[in-house]
Amino acid sequence: MIWVYGGAFNPPTVAHQHIISHIKNMYPQDTFIIVPVGNDYQKSTLIDFSHRYHMCRLAFKEVEISTYEQDHPFKGTYTLLQQLQQEKHEHVGFIIGADQLDQFHTWIEYQKLMKEHHCLIISRQGVIETQQQELLDQFKHYTWIQLDIPISSTYIRNNVESSKPHVDSSVYDYIKKHELYKE
Repeated sequence: MIWVYGGAFNPPTVAHQHIISHIKNMYPQDTFIIVPVGNDYQKSTLIDFSHRYHMCRLAFKEVEISTYEQDHPFKGTYTLLQQLQQEKHEHVGFIIGADQLDQFHTWIEYQKLMKEHHCLIISRQGVIETQQQELLDQFKHYTWIQLDIPISSTYIRNNVESSKPHVDSSVYDYIKKHELYKE
């Protein structure tokens, strides 16, 4: 099985690292691919893909980091997973934070995604599984993983000087060297 963990990774945090480490312990035989969103993803605070890609390479040493979303026009997670499944000839699932569930209905081809791919949902502060049950019942396969790690990329972007404990030291050094997230 291949697990795809997509996101902005703006920047990647120790919470992201802990999530991958935890899931790798759950599924030691599986493969993991980190997929940072490309530059065409519409988010005002998003720094250039090349920086986020390099920080992911620093943060995730034993995991493949993909340039797929930078190299291809964005067509949604479903298309990405289908493409990987065809290329790698393995089942592909995806990892999301529970905070994504409220807007999941806006994802491209979200119904197909729910019916055809296993999803690992990482708990987030303020999101309770039972409150999402109506949506969760629509997934063919999902696993709720209780990992409440209160670290956010937003906090790090807004507080670079005090964020050192929340990112890998090499990522922190990269942020400082390239003067990222300055106003």
